[in-house]
Amino acid sequence: MHSKTKKIFTFLEFDENVQMPAYIYLCLKTWKKYLSDEYKIVILNSKNIEKFISKSLLPDISKLKQRYPFPRFCDYIAALVLYENGGIFLDADTIITEKFKDEEVLYDHCDTVLYSNSLFNVCPGFMKANKGSLFMEELIRRYRFDTHLPMAFDPHRNYIINDVIKYFDKEHITLIDSEKSGYCMEKAMYGVWDDYLYQNYYFSSLDSIEDFLKTTRGITALRNSVTNKRYKEMDVDEFLSMNFLLAKIFKVIL
Repeated sequence: MHSKTKKIFTFLEFDENVQMPAYIYLCLKTWKKYLSDEYKIVILNSKNIEKFISKSLLPDISKLKQRYPFPRFCDYIAALVLYENGGIFLDADTIITEKFKDEEVLYDHCDTVLYSNSLFNVCPGFMKANKGSLFMEELIRRYRFDTHLPMAFDPHRNYIINDVIKYFDKEHITLIDSEKSGYCMEKAMYGVWDDYLYQNYYFSSLDSIEDFLKTTRGITALRNSVTNKRYKEMDVDEFLSMNFLLAKIFKVIL
């Protein structure tokens, strides 16, 4: 990123009758604590998004939200906002720790950065790009003309991104190992990335917070789509009173 102020975007929109899950609120709190003053956190929603994406690029938001499940919708918005502004797009269910200060050195020297597994499949929830990124431009074109109609929960969320990667070399795109970096922590710990192990890792007291802090390089993704509803419905005090690993992580780093 070339400007002095580095923008971190996320898209977050809840119905006025629905409270933001406590652990997402706590995730955002880690951003505010550990990101330096160089960063500006921009929380996008349907009302303010036109300030960051020109009308010539911006699709009809309401139709887009009807067409795609929320994770795919966010991927499209991420490509648009990064192409127009440059910066980082994060899903809101992402934990940042002080170690991010080391990881950000890499972002500053790369045009486009994504996390991927050992099979070079992109791991969702993070995109970094410079303004006018050729990768994001192509991604936008592919999303615009995509005829695939995803299911309500789309197991192939990133098939477009994975396909576009094939046409770009290392000068344009950098892939970070999601396991070795601790971005996908349950994969780093168990060697497998699935719904059961996600639940078993973060929502039990079996795993060590010391191992989490030792493994993460400063940015770790949670998965709101498979988090149990009862944890989403807890308020902050109740969530932090629990004895499972995710509550312990927040209590230590915040």
